[in-house]
Amino acid sequence: MELKELDYLNKKFKTLNKKTLNNNERLFVSEENQLFLDEEKFLKNEWINFMKSRQQDQMEQLERALQSQHEALEELKKDNLVLYNAAIQLDIKLIPYVRRAQK
Repeated sequence: MELKELDYLNKKFKTLNKKTLNNNERLFVSEENQLFLDEEKFLKNEWINFMKSRQQDQMEQLERALQSQHEALEELKKDNLVLYNAAIQLDIKLIPYVRRAQK
């Protein structure tokens, strides 16, 4: 007995998530899903605000450290020019540098 190929299985089906809405159509969401979407949006905004605040704090901390370093170097320059010149030299061991050959 030979199986016949069914015509309706050869049709391409449309996916639901690719449906485009016209300008006047609205997508209706259940109340439960809307609460979930609102919470997700709220949490995303909270995370963005947290990361922004953290970055600002880090930048301020870095600026304070650089300002303190500048003031200390100025004091050292007044006291001892030889030590000042030694202090402003670049220490290669403190700078991480990795070079990788391209394949």
